[in-house]
Formats: sequence, C-alpha cells, structure tokens
Amino acid sequence: MADTEPMNWDPEVESPATIAIIGGGPVGIEAALYARFLGYYVELFEAHRIVGRVTAMEDLPMSMSLGEACSALGRKAIATQDPSKTFPDLNRTPTYQEWADEYLLPLARTDLIFDSIHVHTPVKSISRLTTGNGARSTNQERANDQFRLLVESQNRGEWTSLADVILDCSGWSSQSVGLAPGGGKAIGELSLRDEIMTRIPSLIKLTGAKHWVLWGSSPQAITTVRKFVAAGKTNPDLRLTWFMPMHAQSESTIKEAREALASGLEKSATVGCLGIESLAKIENGKWQVRVAMPDETTIDVQSDHVIGLPSPVIDKTFQIELARSFARVQSEPTLEEQSSNWPGWRLSTLEPHYYILGSKAGSPLSEMSSNDWLAMQRQIRDLFAMLGGRENLDLYSDFAKRESQEQEHRSNDDP
Repeated sequence: MADTEPMNWDPEVESPATIAIIGGGPVGIEAALYARFLGYYVELFEAHRIVGRVTAMEDLPMSMSLGEACSALGRKAIATQDPSKTFPDLNRTPTYQEWADEYLLPLARTDLIFDSIHVHTPVKSISRLTTGNGARSTNQERANDQFRLLVESQNRGEWTSLADVILDCSGWSSQSVGLAPGGGKAIGELSLRDEIMTRIPSLIKLTGAKHWVLWGSSPQAITTVRKFVAAGKTNPDLRLTWFMPMHAQSESTIKEAREALASGLEKSATVGCLGIESLAKIENGKWQVRVAMPDETTIDVQSDHVIGLPSPVIDKTFQIELARSFARVQSEPTLEEQSSNWPGWRLSTLEPHYYILGSKAGSPLSEMSSNDWLAMQRQIRDLFAMLGGRENLDLYSDFAKRESQEQEHRSNDDP
C-alpha cells in the first residue's frame, strides 16, 4: 500500500473493546489508565519490569517538576486507591527514582490497571486472525479483524492474546544492534549476549574497585557516563573505559559527557573507535575486549564488566507477520478530508488500529523535557478522542479542572 493512500477506514472503536499496550514505561502506564477510565479492557505487556528504564536512572534529576511529570488523572487514580496519599510539593524537581516511587509505580498498582499488567512478558509476534499476509482484504476489513499476539512469560511460557487495538509504547531498542563496526555482531557476542549489560547500571552495581568497559554514544550511554561521574565521588577506585563510535565525537552532548567524565572520574578514558571486534571471558571471570580502530589496528582491554549501549533503533521483530507498512502517517495528503480533523490519525500506522506512542514518536526518556511529556499526554488524549469518536474528549483537562476546583473548595473551607 502506498504511503499516499488515504486512511479509508473507520477509526472509532467502542468500549468495551480490548486494547493491547506494548511497553510498561510512563506512556504505556498513562495510556492504560486513560483506556480503563473510558471502559476499555487493557492488556499491557512489558518485556522486563515496569518503568525499568526510569528506575535505572535513579538519582539523576529530571528536567521538569513533579507536577509537570504526572497528570491530574493519574493523581486522582492514586488518591482513590490510597486516600492518605498526597502530593505536597508538585513544584520541586524530582529524581527519576522519585518520579517512579511517588507516581509511576503507585499508578501501576492501582486496581484499575494492576491486573492488566504482565511483566517479564515480551511480545514475540503480532498477526491478524483472518486478514494476514497474502490475504486480499480492504483496510476496513483489516480494521474489523482482531490482532493475535504471541507472548512469552516466565511463569506461563508461550501464550496468545487477542486485541482490537494495539498501542506500541515500546520505545527504542538497542538489543538488535551489534557492538561491532557498522552495527554488526562482534566475535563472541552472540554466545555472551546474556552477560553483556544492555541497560543503565544501578548505583549499587557501581561499588567496589571495578573496571568497566562501555560501548556506545546513545542517550542511555550518556546517562551511564553521568552515573559513573556521580558514583566516582564516593568510590575513587571506580574505573571506566568509554569506547565511542568515531562519528559521535563531535556531538555537543558527547563532548559535555567526555568533559564531565575527565573532570569527575580520575581513572577513566574515552576512546574513539570503529567498534568491538571480539569479546571473550577469561580467567577470574574477567572480559577480554578487542577494539577495532580507524587505522585498521586493534587494541586489547581487560575489564570486570561490559556495557553495550549503541544508538537505539525501532524494534520491528514482533511486527513481521503483519503485511502492511509501519510508516507513520505524517502529512495531510495521506488523510481523507473528513479524517484530517482528528490529530489522533498522526499516531496511526498504515496497519489499521496499530498506533505508535511515546518515545518512538518523540524524545528519548533520558532527554525528555516537560514539553515532551505534555506532547506525549496529548498523544494519548488525541488518540482516545479519535477512538471514542468525540473530538472534545479530554480526560486530562476534565480532571485538572476538578482538581483545581477541589483545591479551591479546600482553601475556602480553611479558617
């Protein structure tokens, strides 16, 4: 199907329909809450743990206030679950860990969505029941057909789930990008992939006199460098060797991180290179890392740990059974005239009822500003206004007004 073909299918989906959400980050949780308030059934699948990327950034400060980082809708859900819960200072700047502890995790534990969340349950495959690859079908026939998700959990093994709508909030992934030059796989990488760290390490792990090797220049890699600088204040024996792709060295964020590392962690080094040529585990559990340099030479480094955080890509592995392109709908010519009034269309893909929200449609979590977070809330609002067929449907605005009125009443009642 060409990208210029109009979106000639009806986006409205009445509740109770089933919405599958891929990804248990902040946007996935907010979308699940919004859907449940509107009466939809929800199944949320998280490959690891809820808000794991948020908690991995621990005591790093956010670039927004707590009030900007949560919604009145979410605060109401938490207060209904636990009437003693209050948000006394919404103007302070929280750390990522505080955002998780005070808002995101309590929100995930509310009765509205707790039973809908499946952790350590990656989605392996998504297909259509009757209009799959090779089937001659119209867009509307595909829109009327259900999705079939194959998932795998630690407790149940493989199982399937059906959904009418899919919200892809899975963010960006570096799992499919290799550590070798050009994003290929290094020698030994496949056999050791379970031992290579692919997430930002916690501060607890950054204790003791350990030598770490970090590969990558992604936002997650930059965040990791900042954590090493913070940990080095109390652990002077901590050592980091940071290998970076050559093309990234001129970027301003990379330059700032390098300067912070050089001034904040005495036992550190930054090295521009092409990639990791080979990896091996040697005696005493240490790593032997061979790095390819631009002059066609290699250097060998031994370390206690290896962290691989290459620039992330969109993970499409669970979409391969779907026949349609997953190009985002970006422009007015793609839309029918009667549809262009719905901002929610811009979250759609050319696969009917498959929508992309969150960091895939915005900034990475580690660089998210208050404007980015508000934009993600607008994504949720616009999408459900379209699904509900009500242009003025805006739970965020409704609950913000209610919250303001309740605060005003409390102020008037105070002596």
